Amino acid sequence: MKYCPKCKSADIHPYLPGFFNMYECKKCGYIGLLVIEKLNKK
Repeated sequence: MKYCPKCKSADIHPYLPGFFNMYECKKCGYIGLLVIEKLNKK
């Protein structure tokens, strides 16, 4: 699961898919390359 580094929201989606894997947060408007990624361990 990916999270916004600015507001920690999970409402983050690809921004211009195929363009340097940039992401956009729909909650705070953050646009950038960096995201927080949490791996689910079983």
